[in-house]
Amino acid sequence: MYETGRFIFPMRFTMWAWKLCGMFNAPVPKSLPYRVYCYTFYCCIMALYLFVLMLNVFVPQPFEQRVFFIMYIALTETAMILKTRTIYRYFDTIWDLYETTLGPSFQPRDEPERALQNRTLLVFNRWYYVYIFVSHMAAFGTGSHLLSAEYRMPFFPWFFGIPYGDEARVAYYTIFVYQCFGMYFHMLLNTAGDTQLCYMLQMIGIQLDLLAKRFRSLSNSEQFDRSFVPLVQHYNKIHR
Repeated sequence: MYETGRFIFPMRFTMWAWKLCGMFNAPVPKSLPYRVYCYTFYCCIMALYLFVLMLNVFVPQPFEQRVFFIMYIALTETAMILKTRTIYRYFDTIWDLYETTLGPSFQPRDEPERALQNRTLLVFNRWYYVYIFVSHMAAFGTGSHLLSAEYRMPFFPWFFGIPYGDEARVAYYTIFVYQCFGMYFHMLLNTAGDTQLCYMLQMIGIQLDLLAKRFRSLSNSEQFDRSFVPLVQHYNKIHR
């Protein structure tokens, strides 16, 4: 039931991200190594990373850096937490909606409808590639700090008071890599939430386009009597 190969690439990548981040909350047995991995991820990447990130708001730093933390990182991380918590808590309901988009009632009835659906999904895929590429660049773009002699951290300067710099390069590179990968995982969760929402809206839009076409094709009273009620029922299903 919880096979991901039937979906388009953006949704497959989203579900892979959920599995990688331990958020694929399907009611299926999980192996012991995977459960250990999930708890380690929750502690080291979610709890510890967010805790240190929030503490950096209170660390003395230039005004521009403080604004960066409060207006960008803090708000972005808050949105990520809310989206991820909702997906994890209501995973069964969300998955049922995904299954509905692949069900018989959501399938095209003829070649013109199939062409319309494929054309719309092609545009969706193209914009997704741009979105996920820019998101990856944002997560790893601060790697250019490694070329600087200032030993700047990519996202937050304070990490439990551990000294780093020219005389503590191992600590600097270790914390730097931790911050980059931490932000990468958080980016995956953030973009996963956005992608699944856009996917649902896209599928709803496609169905409304198909419904409009089917209503326009009712050319006589016989077709109207036979098809009007099922079309209205399908609209109510989409609306619900």
